Amino acid sequence: SNYLKRNKSLIVDLFQGQIKNTCQCKKCGYKNIRFEAFMYLSLPVDDSSKSLEDCLEDYLRVEDLVGDDQWYCTKCKAHVDATKKIDL
Repeated sequence: SNYLKRNKSLIVDLFQGQIKNTCQCKKCGYKNIRFEAFMYLSLPVDDSSKSLEDCLEDYLRVEDLVGDDQWYCTKCKAHVDATKKIDL
């Protein structure tokens, strides 16, 4: 990819990752998939978090986008209920 050609370094090789961000419309089923580079993750931590794996599971859990958080579906041309899933 062009990103790696422009940003090739030992730091990128060792510390950078990539997120796959998938949003899916609950009305028509359309999926939008985006890939984003990251150098660090802000993981959710709460009282139920017992380990790093717990925090990662919570971060990677499917999120429902409803109400004020609705997603704009380009197929429906409207804000709709949707799901958001992050994968590493």
